[in-house]
Amino acid sequence: MAYKKTFKYKINNSFGINFKCHIWNDEIKDKNFSSIIDYAEKNIISKNIHISNSDLTRETSYWDKHNIFEDLKDDPAIENIKNTIKKSYKDFVKSVRGKQETIYINGWLNIMTKNMRLVEHSHGNHENAYLSGNLILTETKNSKTSFALPNWDNMKDYYLHTIDSKKGHLNLFPQWLCHWVDPIEDDLRIVLGFDLHLKKAVDYYWKHNSQFDYPLKRAIKLC
Repeated sequence: MAYKKTFKYKINNSFGINFKCHIWNDEIKDKNFSSIIDYAEKNIISKNIHISNSDLTRETSYWDKHNIFEDLKDDPAIENIKNTIKKSYKDFVKSVRGKQETIYINGWLNIMTKNMRLVEHSHGNHENAYLSGNLILTETKNSKTSFALPNWDNMKDYYLHTIDSKKGHLNLFPQWLCHWVDPIEDDLRIVLGFDLHLKKAVDYYWKHNSQFDYPLKRAIKLC
């Protein structure tokens, strides 16, 4: 069952903090991701490209040079995932009484093997940063995605929010939200990560930055 988790910190005066962060949790019904995993094994794992992905090293990374939603655009599993993300996005926006936007999507596969970790990172912290998400494609043991929320009483600290990595589980969260995965126990953990971009972000890229090979170049319209 889909639900929203909201974190708040508010001081009721003209100069007080008014902080709010929403995370959306959902679950995809059809959990047959075998075609995507086969693709990963053939195109990424067999070439050891996932090793560079594990620590977000860009020089030889795969994630920022491909859009899984374009590479596998005719795959039924990908189409099902797109439809689920689309519905989750609309439900998420409705839950916060926000404005539904024209959205573009870029996605990649994060592939980890035993003892690998995903370092602390965020996907964007600027005017056009919007939403990010992940979908767990494999069965996992004890791995979790950890999120760091500001601790306004101690800026050298943070509040930790964790979400279990359950196959078929889908999360949506703000692009600015820092997150990571501690070293895993699983032999193989595959997650489909993605960014949801505003149309104005895509338009800005093509107008001002198209000479650079940024992931936005491969973003496709979602809804």
